[in-house]
Amino acid sequence: GLLYPTTQDIPNAITVRFIAGYGTTSASVPEELRHAIALLVGHWFENREATSAAVSLPIPFGVEALVWPFKVW
Repeated sequence: GLLYPTTQDIPNAITVRFIAGYGTTSASVPEELRHAIALLVGHWFENREATSAAVSLPIPFGVEALVWPFKVW
């Protein structure tokens, strides 16, 4: 199992560092993902009417197809 260090109620005793992404510039992001972002933003622009939290629009199939190879399971 995973063991956590004993902190003995010490404030800020643990620091979590999370790194995500492909780099510091947009050129570092794969072209397929940049296209997916553009498609999704366009979809949201065209479907920007107010909806409730219970009703969500599905992500367009084109976006799903572009991001599928980059999913980490």
